[in-house]
Amino acid sequence: MLRGTASAENAKRKIVCVSPDRHLKDEEDSTESITSSSSSASRDASPRSVRARTGSPSISDVTRPLTSAASTSTSDTDTWTTTETSTATTTGVPKTLLRMAPWQIDHMHPENGFRVKTEVKASQIPGADKGRYVLENVPKDAVVRTTRVVSTAGAEAGVEAGTTVTVADVGGIQKLIKLHNAHAAPAQRVTQSTRRAKTGMTWVKDFAGTPANSEADEAAVYIWGSSNVLNAALDDEKINVELRFRGDEKKYVDLVTLRDIATGEELYQDYRTFQMPQWFRQELAKHNMVDARTMIESIEQELGRK
Repeated sequence: MLRGTASAENAKRKIVCVSPDRHLKDEEDSTESITSSSSSASRDASPRSVRARTGSPSISDVTRPLTSAASTSTSDTDTWTTTETSTATTTGVPKTLLRMAPWQIDHMHPENGFRVKTEVKASQIPGADKGRYVLENVPKDAVVRTTRVVSTAGAEAGVEAGTTVTVADVGGIQKLIKLHNAHAAPAQRVTQSTRRAKTGMTWVKDFAGTPANSEADEAAVYIWGSSNVLNAALDDEKINVELRFRGDEKKYVDLVTLRDIATGEELYQDYRTFQMPQWFRQELAKHNMVDARTMIESIEQELGRK
């Protein structure tokens, strides 16, 4: 991801797109913080116009049919190693709870909800680590991923792949960090020390967002299990997917294509559509961090785009 301290000249030379939505390489990298002030960032009262976009697909053993944004379904592809707990749903279909935080679930987990073939590899953006690429042509208005919205209530038991976790308060963040500790190696566990606490918030910061059609007064942030691995583009023509709630009940989030996407293209979304709640920005500010939207707006200001 791009750190907020990059100069405008560096941004012009290196930054076409930026990406907080990624796994951190190591503990030292994960403890770096953004030094921009979240309280001073300008922010629109309403989200930018919602466009039909696609999300990050993943490679699956069985190719799933593409569907339009009007339809729905859940499935994705990943490989993982972890402790799993099998439980029964109300319909009797088994589900798998993973004893890990959403950001720790493998990018290519087989139950992630992706419907087209993709791969995760180095992003085209300098310094952005990984990005997700489609491995087949995807038409406009196709749903490339569907995830079911769940809360952090009962999260101590684990998180399912193919879900979008609603985090409505600091307590929800703490539950996810406990799951992180349950799966992480000892050196990567979050403790009460300042350094470790900052590490935990860095994980949350890097993976939190909101669907593009969230209300301006959205009360929660959302974290995808596993990560969409979607970088952000500053140029509108590069933005090719969008996360959107399906219907007013907000039970599912679809990743929808905004235009035709050719095989081999990297997927980009627009972080400027995020509606980050005040409590979340204040919590980040305690650790000298800012959210993804504030970061993008700061870069635009440096580039003289606002």
